[in-house]
Amino acid sequence: MGYSADTGGAAGVAAPAAAPGSPEALYQRWIAANEPDRAQLELQARISARLPFRPLISVITPVFNPPPDVLRETIGSVLLQTYDNWELILVDAASDLAGIGSVIEEACASDGRVRLVRLDANLGISANTNCGLEKARGEFVAFLDHDDLLAPDALYEVVRALNEDPSLDIVYFDEDKVSEDGRIRMDPFFKPSWSPDYLLSTNYLMHSVIRREAVAAAGGLDPAMDGAQDWDLALRLAERGRRAFHVPKVLYHWRRIKGSVAADATAKMWAIAVQGRCLEAHLERRGFAGARVESPALGVVRIRWARRGLKVSAIIPTKDNVSLLRRCVESLLQAASSVSLEVLIVDTGSVDGATFAYYSGLREQKLVRVLEWHGAFNYSSVNNFGARNATGDVLLFLNNDVEGRTPEWLDELVQWAECPEIGCVGAKLLFGDGTVQHAGIIMGLQGHGSHVFRGGPGEHRWGVFGTIDSYRNYSAVTGACLAVRKEVFERVGGFDESYELCYGDIDLCLRAAARGYRNVVTPFAELLHHEGRTRGLHFPQPDVLRASVGMFPLVVQGDPYFSPNLSYDSLVPSTTSEDEPEARAARIMSIADSFGVYAALEDRLERELTLESREWAIYEELIRRPAAGCRAVAPVGDGAAPPMRVLLILHDLSRSGAPMVCLHVARFLCGRGHSVTVASPREGRLREAFEDAGARVVINPLVLGAPNALGDFIAAHDVLLANTILSWRAVLVAKSLGRGVVWLIHESKFGESLVGQFPAAGRALAWADAVVFPSRETAGLYGGFAGANHRVIHYGLDAPVVEGGAFAKTPGKLRVLTVASVERRKGQDVLVAAAALLPGTIARDFEFTMVGRVLEEDFGESVRRAAQRVGNVRFEHETAHGEVLRHFAAADIVVCSSRDDPSPVVVLEAMGLGRAIVSTRVGAMPEIIEDGVSGLIVETESAGELASALIRLHSDRELLGRLGRGARATFDRELSLTRYGTELEAQLRHAAGDAFAPAGA
Repeated sequence: MGYSADTGGAAGVAAPAAAPGSPEALYQRWIAANEPDRAQLELQARISARLPFRPLISVITPVFNPPPDVLRETIGSVLLQTYDNWELILVDAASDLAGIGSVIEEACASDGRVRLVRLDANLGISANTNCGLEKARGEFVAFLDHDDLLAPDALYEVVRALNEDPSLDIVYFDEDKVSEDGRIRMDPFFKPSWSPDYLLSTNYLMHSVIRREAVAAAGGLDPAMDGAQDWDLALRLAERGRRAFHVPKVLYHWRRIKGSVAADATAKMWAIAVQGRCLEAHLERRGFAGARVESPALGVVRIRWARRGLKVSAIIPTKDNVSLLRRCVESLLQAASSVSLEVLIVDTGSVDGATFAYYSGLREQKLVRVLEWHGAFNYSSVNNFGARNATGDVLLFLNNDVEGRTPEWLDELVQWAECPEIGCVGAKLLFGDGTVQHAGIIMGLQGHGSHVFRGGPGEHRWGVFGTIDSYRNYSAVTGACLAVRKEVFERVGGFDESYELCYGDIDLCLRAAARGYRNVVTPFAELLHHEGRTRGLHFPQPDVLRASVGMFPLVVQGDPYFSPNLSYDSLVPSTTSEDEPEARAARIMSIADSFGVYAALEDRLERELTLESREWAIYEELIRRPAAGCRAVAPVGDGAAPPMRVLLILHDLSRSGAPMVCLHVARFLCGRGHSVTVASPREGRLREAFEDAGARVVINPLVLGAPNALGDFIAAHDVLLANTILSWRAVLVAKSLGRGVVWLIHESKFGESLVGQFPAAGRALAWADAVVFPSRETAGLYGGFAGANHRVIHYGLDAPVVEGGAFAKTPGKLRVLTVASVERRKGQDVLVAAAALLPGTIARDFEFTMVGRVLEEDFGESVRRAAQRVGNVRFEHETAHGEVLRHFAAADIVVCSSRDDPSPVVVLEAMGLGRAIVSTRVGAMPEIIEDGVSGLIVETESAGELASALIRLHSDRELLGRLGRGARATFDRELSLTRYGTELEAQLRHAAGDAFAPAGA
C-alpha cells in the first residue's frame, strides 16, 4: 500500500461507493482530472533537474510508535518525490513498538538522504521536532507526521513556486484525508490565498514548507503549546510579516488512523484549551490585551476582545413596509445595551399612513432620527446622504428587511469594525428557513460576484471550503448589513453614486481592499434577511455595464479568498469539474449580452482595461513579454524558411482528445524550430508535457472569454493556431490585428449549435485563413459557412510506444476494449447491448473492458447495471496514458461505439499498435478505416450490427489478424505525425504571410 511509482498516487486508492453527483463522487472525478499520472511524474523529475533554484528541503518527521507498515508508507511517500534535493530527518522519540527500529534502519540504509535522530525519551511533539530542526541542513523545512503522506509532486510544486518567487517564506497547499488502510481519499480542504483573519479560526498553514531561518527567528516550536504547536508557529510567523504563497493542489494526506484527529475530531479534546491559549497569546502580542477565546462548537472558534467604545450610526434606507422596518429597528435597540448608538432612518418616498404613524411614535425615542430623501431613489446616494448626517465613528448600513437573530450581533460587528486594519465588516444573514442568504461575496461566482454558501445550511458543518462558522476575509460583503469606520468610508470616497441600485456595496469593499484594508465576515453576528421585500430584485442596465467593466479583471483572475479547485458555478462550495458550463470571463460577457450591453462592454474593455490600470497589472508581464518560445532547434528541411512565432490557444490542458492532438502538434512544431506559446484559460495535467516538448505555457482566463483585452499579447505572434470552436473570439481578435489564423475545429453537434447561438462565430469561420476539420462529416456540419478556407486534414500522431508490456489477459479469451469518457455520446450502452446479444457459446469466449472517467453519472450507472446483467464486462476509471497503451497492447479488438465523435484519438492509437478495430460510422472513422481491410464499420446505434461484427471476428481469427495489420499499415501511411504536422505547418506558413513561406515557394 502507500505510494507507488506506477500510479503516482496512493497505490490501490479506490473511489468509495458514492452516489452520482455527491461530494465524494465529485472529488474522485477531480482527482482523475487534475492530478499527475506516472508519465507526468516522470516528466516532473526531468524538469526538476533543470530548475535554476534547487533548495535543499529538510522533511522533519517525529516518530513515536506508529504502526510499522504505516511508517513505511510515510517514508515511502518522501522517497517517491519527483523533486530530489531533500533530506528526511526521522526523530525517533524512544519508540518501543516492535518493528519501528527495523523500518527506520531499512530506510536509512536504502537512501543516504534519510537520517536518524535518536532520542532517549519522548520529549513531546514540539521538543522532538525542535531536535530535528537542530539537525536540519535545508534552506526550507517541511513537517510530516509519522502516519501521513506527501503527494509525490509535493516538493516539486513547492520548488516551482519558489522559482517563481525565491523571496517566499511559507508555501502552503491543499490537503485531504486518506483511510487507515491507505485505499480511499476523501474530505479535501481547498484553501484560500493568504487570509490573516481566517487564521484565527483554523490553522490552514498546517504542514507548510517554511524557510528554516524564519522558523528559527520565531523561536521554533513552543513545547508549552503542544497540541496546537503548529498553529502557534503559524501565528508567530504571520506576526513577523513572513510572505506566504498558496499552491492550490492537494499535496498532503492526513491518515485517518485510530486515535488521530483526522479520524475523530474528539480524539484530542485537551488540545482545544491549548488552541485557545495560543490564540489568546497571539492577540495579546498584537495589542488585544485580555482577549478571550471560546469554542461554542467542536471546530468553531470565537474571539472576544475589549472594544474601543466608538459610537455607531446605523443607516436604514426605507420606503413603507413598516412591519419589516419595525423589526429591524427593535432588534437594533435591543442590541444597543453595550454600544453607543444612533439610528438614522432615511425615508425615500413612503406613502402609507401606517409608516408615518410609526415615525410619529419614534419621536420619543432619543436614539432614532428620521431623515427625508427627496428625488429619485439611488441606493448609493441615499446611503451617502445618511452618512453625511451621521455623528458616529462607525457606520452600519442596514436594509430595512434585516433583523438581529442573536443578542450580541451588533457588538460583534463593531468589535471588528474598530480594528485599524479592517475595512468593511459583514455578517451571517439567514433566510427565514435557516438557510444562508449571505456569508461573504466571492468575485466571479455565478457572474460578477455572488453570496457564497447561499442556500446551504446555516449551522456549522465542515466541507471542501471549511465551515461557514469561521472568521473569513472576503473581497466584498453585502450592503444589507455592512459596518465600516467613518474614516475608512470617507477615505475611499463613500458609495459610488454612478451605481443606482446594484453592485455599489461590492464596489465600496473593493476600493477599501485597494487601500490596504481587509474586509471580513464574522459568523457570530447573525441576522435574518427577508431579501427583496421592499424594492424587489432589479438590475439596472447601466449598473450591469459599469460593474462588468470595473470588476472584470478581478473576476477573470479569480478571487484570492476562494480556490480555483472550487466551482464558480455553485453557490454552496463544491469541487469544480472539467465540464463547468462557462469560463468566468465568458459568463460576464453572456450576462452583458442578456442585458443588451454586450457591444458597449466590448468597447469599454478595449478603452479602459489598459496596462496602466492597477487591477490589470497582473497581466502586464504576460502581455508585454515577447513571445519567447521553444528550445533553439535549427529548422529542418525548409532551407531558408524562417521560424514562426506560433500562438496555440487551447480550451484547457486536460488529457482529452483535442489537447492531446495539439500536444503532438506542438512537439512537431518545436522540433522544426518554431517558437510555440500555448495559452489556456486554466491549468491542467498536460502543462508539463507541453513544456517538456519545448513550448512556453501561459495560463490566462481571458484567452477565450475576452481575448480583445490581450491584443498586444496576440499581436506579438506571427500566427494563431486556434483549437476548438470555443476559440472564435480569439480568431476575430487575431484577424482584426492582421495576424494569420489556422483554426482546428473538432466539435460536431456542439459546434454547430454554438455557431447558431453566436452569429459572430459564423463570421469567424469565414475570416480565418484556414479552418481545419478532422473529417468530411464534421466539415459538412458547417456547410452554411463553408468557403475556400475550409480544409479536411485527418489527425496524425507519433507512433505509440508501450512501456512495461501488455497487461496479462485470460488465456483463450478474446479481449474487447473501449476507451472513452463515460457519457451518452460515446455509446458504451450500445457495446453492452451488443455483448448481451452474443450467443452463450460465443459470449463465454469474450471479456469486455471499458476504460474512462465518468462524465455523466446517471448514464454511467445505467451502463453499469446493464453490464452486471451481462456478466463479462468490467470497468476501470480513467488511468495514466501509459496504462491505456498497455490495455491496447493486451486487446484483441478495440471498439468505438460512439454516437458523436469527430475523430477518436484512442482509435488512432490502437491502429498504431496494430489492433483490430470495430467502429460505428461516426466522424472520420469511415474515411480512415477501409471496411474489411483496416477495420469493420457498423451503423451508429446498431447493437445488432456490432454484435454481428464481434461474432464474425470470433469465428474468423485470420480476419482478426489481417485487420490488425491493415490498421497499422494505414496508420504508418496516412496517420503519422510527420504527415499531419507537415500539412498543418504549410497552412500556418501560408496564414503567416509571404515572409514565412519556404524558399522558392
